Amino acid sequence: MKKILILIALLFFGFGFSQNNTIENNPTFVFPEIHDFVNDYDDILSLSQEVILKAYAKEIEKQNNIGIVIVTVPSISPYTDIYDYSLDLAKQTTFGCIVIVVCKNMRALQIQNCDAIVSKLTDEETKSIIDHHVIPEFKKGNYFIGLENGIREIKKELQ
Repeated sequence: MKKILILIALLFFGFGFSQNNTIENNPTFVFPEIHDFVNDYDDILSLSQEVILKAYAKEIEKQNNIGIVIVTVPSISPYTDIYDYSLDLAKQTTFGCIVIVVCKNMRALQIQNCDAIVSKLTDEETKSIIDHHVIPEFKKGNYFIGLENGIREIKKELQ
């Protein structure tokens, strides 16, 4: 009887660990597909707002050859830190050099810059854009205006 219980326990724990490996080794399980400049998986933007933000991002790409991607997500699970999530998401995508991640449920925002533009847009400048132009609007529930302000300020810094 003891052998059967031990065998059941080993099988139970073995399946539990293998499921975690599947999650960690399968990035499509964690990250949404980035298919455009604006990827609103949390539905915080209207279609017309997405079109406007996409136009700004296209303009910046045309003028500076730097792609900007906005991704809104309802959750960053299994991550607990928006910085780590956005960094790994940015590493996975080839679509943009600047990745803006918004998780409304966590009240979290992160802008990740690729190494190629750090001389044009530093981490300090990015933090200032977030603190002074994006977050004040997010606190009012104006996600579109906050993102629009952020993209406009990024455009100014890149010129």
